[in-house]
This record gives sequence, C-alpha cells and structure tokens, in this order.
Amino acid sequence: MKRLIYTTIFFSIISIGYAQENVNVSKKNGVEVNQRLTEAERTELQSKKDLLKALDKKEAWIRSNPEELKLAEESGWFANAEKTRAEVRKRIKELENK
Repeated sequence: MKRLIYTTIFFSIISIGYAQENVNVSKKNGVEVNQRLTEAERTELQSKKDLLKALDKKEAWIRSNPEELKLAEESGWFANAEKTRAEVRKRIKELENK
C-alpha cells in the first residue's frame, strides 16, 4: 500500500514538473522575438503601429464629416493614405520577421 502511495506521489510530482516546463518554453519563445530587435527597432516598430492607428482614426473622422470627405477625395488623401499604409505594413513585417 505504501508503494502505491509513493508511486502515485512520485508520478504526480513528475507530471507537474513537466507541465511547468512546457509553459516556460512557450513564454521563452515569445520573449526571444522581442530580444532580437534593438531598442531603436522596437521603438520604430511601435511608432509604425501607432501611425497605422492614427491613419485609421483620421480616415474615420474624415468619413464622418462630409466637407472633409469632399476635400480629401479632391486632394487624393485616400490614395496617399493607402500608399503610406502599404509602406508601413511592409516595414512592420520586416521588423517582426527579424
């Protein structure tokens, strides 16, 4: 009976240790991606993501205001914004795939 209890406790401890080891491995992989970037590259990546958010916010504001919508369409703002978005997304992918 004692052997059964000791064996059960032994295998429980081993399985808990193994489960904790697996969680740490996945967390470690997520950290390694950020460690590959320099501080300047991390700052640039965050800046590019913020720029995309700002473009989306400005476009929403322009589309909600008929006068601004007319001016933006006449000046080609939407075409320029799409070109900028494409360039920014490309740079974000480059930084994330380093």
